[in-house]
Amino acid sequence: MNSVLSDNVKFQELNEIIKKIRQLPMIRTRQFNEEDLQQLKVLLNSALPRTDMDKGQARLIRYFSSHSSKKAIELVNEIRAYGLILWMDARTLINSLKLHNLVFLQWDKENSCYDVQKYEPQRKTA
Repeated sequence: MNSVLSDNVKFQELNEIIKKIRQLPMIRTRQFNEEDLQQLKVLLNSALPRTDMDKGQARLIRYFSSHSSKKAIELVNEIRAYGLILWMDARTLINSLKLHNLVFLQWDKENSCYDVQKYEPQRKTA
């Protein structure tokens, strides 16, 4: 069964990007790798919405995922539009890709892009 959105070129692109991200060795092994980190950054930023229509859809998806990430992921899986994960809030994105405690994802407002860094646990002070 194809995705309900399979005819939409942007959603096909997003699905291809999410496949590439999931194939990164860092994702598969959960071992930090600087090269994969840079590739992840490139892939995430290539998935950003560019057109007004895409931006509107992304805002709706981000809003929905920030209020109920579990239901948003269920919907994405149900309609097989896995790439929509790339337009969800950062926490949902990190958790769905199983990147927690591996990378830190931050939005760079000035440049309108993601900044991806190695996760460094905060040290607790006494």
